[in-house]
Amino acid sequence: MRRAIGLDDGRNEAITMLMNASDDAITFTLPAPSADRQVLIDSAQPDLELVAVGDNYEVQPHAAVLIRWITEQIGE
Repeated sequence: MRRAIGLDDGRNEAITMLMNASDDAITFTLPAPSADRQVLIDSAQPDLELVAVGDNYEVQPHAAVLIRWITEQIGE
């Protein structure tokens, strides 16, 4: 699931939630565009501080992850 909003400075902020209900870890490929992303919450690692991630993220079994990312305005 992904939700996005335009910021006052013209950039776009998106929040993506990854959920894994299986008994195995799953590696998710995050949607375009590629951007600086940070894990806000990983239920399998509750003490995890903000960490930058690339275009893929592995979600542990029976876990959920919330990722925030900001992109430049489309067309710039």
